[in-house]
Amino acid sequence: MRAAFALIAQTETQEVSVRGQIDSVEAVMRELPQVEIPVTHYFANGTYGREITIPAGTFLTGKVHRFNDLNIVLSGKCDVLTESGWKYCEGGSIFTGKAGTKQIGYAHTDCRWITIHATTNTNLDTLEDELLFPCEWSPHDFATGQLKANIDYKKVLEELGMTEEQVQIQVQNEEDRIDIELEGLELKESPIHGLGIFSLTSRKSDEVLGQARIAGNRTQLGRYVNHSNDPNALMVESETGIDLVSVRPIPSGSEVTVDYRKSVELARGLK
Repeated sequence: MRAAFALIAQTETQEVSVRGQIDSVEAVMRELPQVEIPVTHYFANGTYGREITIPAGTFLTGKVHRFNDLNIVLSGKCDVLTESGWKYCEGGSIFTGKAGTKQIGYAHTDCRWITIHATTNTNLDTLEDELLFPCEWSPHDFATGQLKANIDYKKVLEELGMTEEQVQIQVQNEEDRIDIELEGLELKESPIHGLGIFSLTSRKSDEVLGQARIAGNRTQLGRYVNHSNDPNALMVESETGIDLVSVRPIPSGSEVTVDYRKSVELARGLK
């Protein structure tokens, strides 16, 4: 613990980002004795509460969350370093945790802390995949997620031997277009690129979201679903063409994405 605090004090005097400080401290903490943190789970009307009990004297880091959440300190006193700076918390403190950010904290006394998530998923085996980025992700991956997706998209074009101009000609082609009624899905402006497909309801893993191709014609799902290096859906061959299927739980309001590599591979295999 002292080594971790010393490292924070040292990095605060240097030109190091808060995220960089947390990353450096976490590396030190991995070499220290680990503490068991009890967890209690609560579910009610589209919300999930994850309560932890932090023993006094414990230094801990949080995982990187995919979505904003609500943090409530039920009892105790602690200091938390977020990417906005230090925050002193005690019983009754409430604040919003921002998606893609990482936190580190120290419990001055025993603390009970609960995080509230918006989700209809009650399966503990899949909740972590829905709400948190995998442990092997770098903490920087979400903050630069759009950049990483764009870089990966360029890699896809190189692997396929295509240019952006060729892709746009194919995308804008109206001759193989067929519009369908979007059930539980919405077409709107995407932070990734242009227009995208968004789910209006929470989806389970392996759920058919709709038809992307029908008898060789592309629907809105076949044209507007954007690429991601961490996709939540996949194009799958069906009896009538190609379906868009979720590969993990998709929270309501989330954009549906696929890996273009696999989509192109499927399309070429059907020719």
